[in-house]
Amino acid sequence: MAEKEYQINKKLFGEKVISFLDLDREESKDLAKKLPIKTTETATVNNNTQLQAKEKEILELDRSVYEQTENFYQAINSLRSSIASWKNRYLLIAPIFGEVYFSKVLQEKQHIKVNEELMLVGKSSLDYVGEIKYHNQILEKSKQVKKY
Repeated sequence: MAEKEYQINKKLFGEKVISFLDLDREESKDLAKKLPIKTTETATVNNNTQLQAKEKEILELDRSVYEQTENFYQAINSLRSSIASWKNRYLLIAPIFGEVYFSKVLQEKQHIKVNEELMLVGKSSLDYVGEIKYHNQILEKSKQVKKY
């Protein structure tokens, strides 16, 4: 509408009906009416650019979250594997439930052989458990007695 008015005024100026000053005022009015539209178009373009930048940032954050999640699960699986390896190496686990009866005296940091019998696990049918210790001296005396 404003553009039509400007064109009419331009035609009137060409026919010498209105002065150059009137045409200039009409042109200023026309430009003043077009300025908000241009400003809005520029703002829309800027907003779309910012929107695309934010969408790209969101995608990068999603990728980062996915990678961190994968690294976390990998670390958990590695920890589980390490724990299972430690259990196999350092824990003695009986296949049945019961009481433990040691077949030899064990000390801290004592090395043991693979498949070496260390203890027995079983149900206790007695109300008491006894232990007999003997020393080499007793065994030597027994041997000496047998010699006579």
